[in-house]
Amino acid sequence: MLVVAPFDAADPSGKKGSAVIAVDTVGAGVRETVLVVQGSSARMAQGCNECPVDAAIVGIVDTVDIDGAGG
Repeated sequence: MLVVAPFDAADPSGKKGSAVIAVDTVGAGVRETVLVVQGSSARMAQGCNECPVDAAIVGIVDTVDIDGAGG
């Protein structure tokens, strides 16, 4: 389980919302940018189908392209 905090990459402060605890299904590390699903989608994550999960990390983000010029 990891503490994850939502952020807005387009906002200079980056802050957006409160932190939550999420089950790590992909082996993410500290300070990695991750993709989190919540609610019934979290229970569909690998290994969580029979667990009472409300938030799950389902991916690790390699890059973030804000302006769409990344090709």
